[in-house]
Amino acid sequence: WSSAAPSYVFMNTPQRRETPPHRSDDSSRRVPLVIAVVCLLVVALATVAIAFRLDDPYWSDEQLQVGWVTGDLRHFFATFDFFSPPLYSFLLMGWIRLFGAAPASTALLSVAAALAALVALYRLGELLFDRTTALVAAAIFWVSAANLGYATETRMYALLMAASLWSVLFAHRWMRTSRRSAWWGYLIATVIGVYTHYSFWFLLYAQNLGLAIGWWRGGLPRSTVRRWIGAQAIVAFSFLPWLPLLVYWIWMFYLRGKWNWVSALFPVDHWTYPFQALTGFLYPSWSVPGWANGLWAGFAVCLGITLLAADRRWRPAADRGGIWRMPWVTLGLLIIIPLTVVTVAGAGVSRYVIYTGPVAALLLAAGVVAFDRRFGSHWLLTVLERLLMPWRN
Repeated sequence: WSSAAPSYVFMNTPQRRETPPHRSDDSSRRVPLVIAVVCLLVVALATVAIAFRLDDPYWSDEQLQVGWVTGDLRHFFATFDFFSPPLYSFLLMGWIRLFGAAPASTALLSVAAALAALVALYRLGELLFDRTTALVAAAIFWVSAANLGYATETRMYALLMAASLWSVLFAHRWMRTSRRSAWWGYLIATVIGVYTHYSFWFLLYAQNLGLAIGWWRGGLPRSTVRRWIGAQAIVAFSFLPWLPLLVYWIWMFYLRGKWNWVSALFPVDHWTYPFQALTGFLYPSWSVPGWANGLWAGFAVCLGITLLAADRRWRPAADRGGIWRMPWVTLGLLIIIPLTVVTVAGAGVSRYVIYTGPVAALLLAAGVVAFDRRFGSHWLLTVLERLLMPWRN
């Protein structure tokens, strides 16, 4: 892309396909055959592992979740604990009506959400980087502990990952193209997210912080900022029916301390907790202390961001894309902000911010691919072998 043909497209201009500046040649579109085969093989093996876990018996939280939705609406609102918004419960209620309440049946709803998250992550990697990075990121995510643990769990966390990734994907697509379809996609995915789990608001805060930085740097036109504010207003308005229950939950859990057992059972007792959460989402090593896991995850993520930022291929063009052309910044905010919030709140329930796991997988994949291309060392297969086999421990 040259200065005469800016990559930012407005609604009153002819529509163009959103193509990142670094995709000007066909070589960046091609995925090396060996890498493609290895990634697809890893995805297939992880899928087999997920299939073997479909019929696992319910644990306590899953039993509660199924118990809420097996009756009518009166039974649901009489027993629901309001620890999360009701969207997943309503979906599960309809799913059970159609397919039954067996563990394998209800697990398929989470598998479908995990597949949606996988597609969104691949499309996001393809949009921000290229197909090789997207495929490596998808393989890392699909075999990660976050996906293997929650893709078959009858809880809302797979849906939370899917809604988060689609929201991020449509946000980046809209900032690059200003297409109405991307705006509507962002709006729908975001509304689904806020009605899936309260922690989605942390992701939304990170998105708005990224836009604020982009506007402050002068990289976004006022029309785009106005449309973004309009989208946030619609999301907030759509949440008004559930807002009193959110206020009640915050009051009872944090202010009065009546339900402070979560912080007691899952304390944040070490400064490496955010990195420990990332390790748990990616590849936990059960034989080493948690703080050591945390340091390793922090080093890996920081290394990926550094390699990505140092690679000239990913530097933003001098156009109106602004910070939204800097994926190591926007994706980094999506990891740092939510993990910081739960750390400051002292609630060490890392699954509340499980969407940081696939984002970290994308950053790691981008850093590995960037390093491999820069130095031409052809060691990517060795890295894949070590990253994509979490069960080796």
